[in-house]
Amino acid sequence: MQGYTNDYSSTLAAGYTAGGTSLAVASAAGLPTSGLLFYLKVEDEYFLVTAWAGTTLTTVGARAGSSPSNHASGAAITGCWILPEVLDGIRADISAVGPLANLPTSGMKQGDRYKCSDSQYEFVYTGSLWQAFFSGFPVSLPPLASSLSWVNQGAAVANNTLGGLYIQAPIGGGDNQRMLVRSLPSPPWSVVAGISPPTFVENYVRCGLVLRDSGSGREFIFCFSPGGLAVYQYNSFSSYAGCPLNCPALTQKLFFKIRDDGSNFVFSLSPDGVNWIQLWSVGRTSWLGNPDQLGVFADSNNGDVPGSCFVFHWLLGT
Repeated sequence: MQGYTNDYSSTLAAGYTAGGTSLAVASAAGLPTSGLLFYLKVEDEYFLVTAWAGTTLTTVGARAGSSPSNHASGAAITGCWILPEVLDGIRADISAVGPLANLPTSGMKQGDRYKCSDSQYEFVYTGSLWQAFFSGFPVSLPPLASSLSWVNQGAAVANNTLGGLYIQAPIGGGDNQRMLVRSLPSPPWSVVAGISPPTFVENYVRCGLVLRDSGSGREFIFCFSPGGLAVYQYNSFSSYAGCPLNCPALTQKLFFKIRDDGSNFVFSLSPDGVNWIQLWSVGRTSWLGNPDQLGVFADSNNGDVPGSCFVFHWLLGT
């Protein structure tokens, strides 16, 4: 096991011959606990100390590229050092860069870091799990597309290739939401989703959260919309019914939240996932009747380019 000290200094109590296996030092005060490996520098030579008793140190010389040399009695021991090769090992142990697929699954220690080379995700090991970060925000990875169900998929596609959940809706005339949904939890519940705006802001391209009554097909969509944010009512995925909320906003990564307290759906927005602004509230059965599905959607809606939705965070709780 590696040990170190940053304030040890002494001198040789006896001369040392190049290639020897021990050093006699004038004082052992300040050395690490016996049995720990550590390094000393005597003049220009580095030594690995593998054990010590009293003032006799068992050593291996000529470390870190230094040359084996003779050292006279009284030569200065300038301190204990962490060698470049040790620092390289520490860096490799606590910090790594690579594809998300290679995120380590064993041997981690608290504080270890992993930066993805193929996405914006970074991870810090808490001691029990890898905490994901996206653009500096602590996040929870979205569900796998395969764990959700399509509604009106058509030629839409979805993947989790880079950690987030990505949906791409095909070019098409008129409203045609392509949705991935799951069953609605029993209230009370809330969902927080971190969503990037559509790749292209054109005509009525939209993306965001959807609440749905699968029996009637009615929906609320809480979404990025051209010029800002909106909540829309729909009779179905292609039949617009109304817009109870429409507000200008910057098109940037945002956190959307829907809260179901058993009586109302409450729609809120946050720039950081911590500080929330409530935008709208509505009786949970006033439009949907029997809400039973929650999900995300993308819609090209008369655009000349595909619609897209990228979910970088998803947290479902009470």
